[in-house]
Amino acid sequence: MQIIDYSTECNSAPSWGNPDGSGIGSGGGLGGDPNDDSNDDQNNPDNSNGNDGFQDCLYDDAGQCVGEVTSPVLPALPVAVSPLTNDFFDTLEVDEKIFINNSNEDELRRLIDSFLLEQNHNEQAKDFAKEAIKAKMEDEDAEVDFPNKSIYDPSVPECLKDVIDKFKPTENFNVDVSGFDNALQQQLNIAGQTLALFDNEGDYGIKFDVKVLVGANAQTVPQFKTIDGNRIFTGVEISFHEGYVAKATDLGLARSTVHELIHAYLLYATYAENPTTLGETMDLLLDQFDIGPAHHGLMSRQFAGAISGALQSWDNYSNPSQEYDYLSWSGAMISSEEFRNLSSDYQNAVWERMYAEEGRFFPLNSSLIDTPALGERNCN
Repeated sequence: MQIIDYSTECNSAPSWGNPDGSGIGSGGGLGGDPNDDSNDDQNNPDNSNGNDGFQDCLYDDAGQCVGEVTSPVLPALPVAVSPLTNDFFDTLEVDEKIFINNSNEDELRRLIDSFLLEQNHNEQAKDFAKEAIKAKMEDEDAEVDFPNKSIYDPSVPECLKDVIDKFKPTENFNVDVSGFDNALQQQLNIAGQTLALFDNEGDYGIKFDVKVLVGANAQTVPQFKTIDGNRIFTGVEISFHEGYVAKATDLGLARSTVHELIHAYLLYATYAENPTTLGETMDLLLDQFDIGPAHHGLMSRQFAGAISGALQSWDNYSNPSQEYDYLSWSGAMISSEEFRNLSSDYQNAVWERMYAEEGRFFPLNSSLIDTPALGERNCN
């Protein structure tokens, strides 16, 4: 196959046949003077076309050069991956397969191959790899963190990424849960008195994005796939309200991040395909602790202290511990029985610290004091 580029002007001699039909070429070729070696490559080292004296021009019937003849350009082959990863790519949807088999995605292919090999090609790792491909298909600017199984949608600003990144296990961040009831630690399969809020053992992935939310600063939504009519938990999507991100301090965003990451873990505990790895299902766990509104009740009774400790660690213990205790209460935890049982002064301190870090105006409550924020508004 030959590709003709008519936009290239050319003034070289004929290559396929002279207009007068006298033959091909002139240097010892057919129809030419065999003694004329003026165009012989050996005597003409400056001949740069590399085709034994033939020029790369296409001529019309009038003998005019109308374009340059070029060789066909073949698409580059994608980088090689392991056979098992190739098998995984073959299971993708057609558009996903076309995308990942493009040589432009070689770096993503390498990362997925390495990730799947490390995770022994388990199904949860494949689920995350597929989400990574989808995220990159939607927007090449999406960031995929394979070691921590997390994806940043392009809507997430750098200031929020900085907040979230500090909670990752690769940053050696773990939540101290030594204050948990022993039964709860056993039920949640928590070992070593600490809990990694990001799962990097191959069980679920987390996608972060920023968008408009109604009635919430942030939310966590479980993600599923369906196989043979059965819903299987694959991960969570954590979303932040764009107006909240624009006003809150980094400490306020950190509070919301750890709050939502705990939701993510509890969702995993609820929907795990094999709940025996967690001891009991979340339903049995909630029954045991006699908790009504599932997650927030459990978080109020068992996680408030752990959230406070996580925030202190995240903030390098820059403020009095009680300030982090106030911040540990958020979302629907404020509506829990545990919060209502706190003193009115303590409740007011919680509201004051919450409003200061969230950048909100005080409601018409004369008992609240205008409190300076402790964090920085890096996203404003």
